[in-house]
Amino acid sequence: MTWLPRLLFWLVCLTALSLAGLVAFAPWLKDLPSGEGARPTLRLFAEDAALRKTALASALGLLVTACVFFRQPPEEAEKGPIPPPPAMGA
Repeated sequence: MTWLPRLLFWLVCLTALSLAGLVAFAPWLKDLPSGEGARPTLRLFAEDAALRKTALASALGLLVTACVFFRQPPEEAEKGPIPPPPAMGA
């Protein structure tokens, strides 16, 4: 099961990168001719500063979440338990 945390880490990082990319490229994408369904969303991302700041903060939060919850243990932990420290005054 060592592949599952790595997969989840990369999926969350990809999601955060996609969200930041949507914020970054929305001003250019809103002018492209497309269907009527996607235009209001792109226009909102392109013009609303509060939404852009919130989306960037959410992307940063996703990256922090990926690093905290899906990080790999250090290699020393895989070798075995750490022995207890020597007794004080012995």
